[in-house]
Amino acid sequence: QQKFDSAVYEYWLLGYLAQGQSMVYLGDIRQGSEIMNEALAIRKRVFGDNFSLAIEYYGLGHMAIDLFNDPDLALDYYRLGEATARKSLPPGDPELANCYRNLGLGYWLKGDYSTALRYYERVMHLDNLLPVQRLKLYNHIGERYAEIGDLDNALHYYLLGRGIEGGETHLMYRRELAIGQIYLKQGKPHDCAVQIARCEALLHRSGNELRSQGLHTGLIQLKADWFFYKKNFPKAILLLKAA
Repeated sequence: QQKFDSAVYEYWLLGYLAQGQSMVYLGDIRQGSEIMNEALAIRKRVFGDNFSLAIEYYGLGHMAIDLFNDPDLALDYYRLGEATARKSLPPGDPELANCYRNLGLGYWLKGDYSTALRYYERVMHLDNLLPVQRLKLYNHIGERYAEIGDLDNALHYYLLGRGIEGGETHLMYRRELAIGQIYLKQGKPHDCAVQIARCEALLHRSGNELRSQGLHTGLIQLKADWFFYKKNFPKAILLLKAA
């Protein structure tokens, strides 16, 4: 009987959706799924196909991967997110980068690398793509190739990211750490040492930001791996204890 307030109603829907997600994480998959689907149906009926609904679908897709390791279920949600985003955003909008990247991730985890790369290519060809979005994409593709042991392609995409200015520090730092690990796996300890110096410079410049995210331990791990490679085991073990 109260006057309808869309802002308050949206907060209620977010809480209702979060309740369902929490129940799924706690193991009550059936009831939690029912609540999530009901919350999304209400949101769509009241607010239509707006971009915030697409973001909710992305989140459910991520949950399907993180919790159930189910790329097929994730792809179902990512496709719903893409369809919703397309209805609510103009063609070529940089926000579409997330939906294409998510679809690429889903297909990659299924082992369909060619389809995944086609979606990643669609991101690269979006109009007005922000530098930070391009950097995230290169890091993302580099990570995917590294996961399957294709170090040459992983390194290729990580190095492409170096040519982008205006990226966030934590993205650059993660990239340089990853490049260092690749060089070590390729048997290039000197190049890895150069990467360690790069990471130390970034940590010195933006230490508070990186430490607040726990990223400084990645550099300790890289140093330890370097000392293991050089067979300086006591030094490596001391670093691992510090980490």
